[in-house]
Amino acid sequence: MGRSTIAGSYIGTHVIEESVSDNSIQSGDTSSGSIYSVYIDNTANSSAMYVKLFENASPTLGTTDPGFLFSVGASSTIQYNFPQGIAYSTALKWAVVQGGTDDNTTGPGSAVIVRITIST
Repeated sequence: MGRSTIAGSYIGTHVIEESVSDNSIQSGDTSSGSIYSVYIDNTANSSAMYVKLFENASPTLGTTDPGFLFSVGASSTIQYNFPQGIAYSTALKWAVVQGGTDDNTTGPGSAVIVRITIST
């Protein structure tokens, strides 16, 4: 699928969508902004997954503490909504891993689709 930025339904928002099948760091935004929703589709995996969001321009997976951690159950989808937005002050990067601890670096076995709605 790859990265796509889609004009949002609210003025000034963007939807960033990635299909991720490894533990690589993904780039969400290079400046400050707000997060309005995080959608995770984990239907291709038989174990729970976690999306780590970093307020950091150069995070190191397993070393840099994530600013936010979102979980999704095995073979399921979930959407987290933040109507007022959650502010982040620097860049926004993220990764998908199989464990919820800060030091976990094991990527998913199959693709996980992540959709993040932001404003900058």
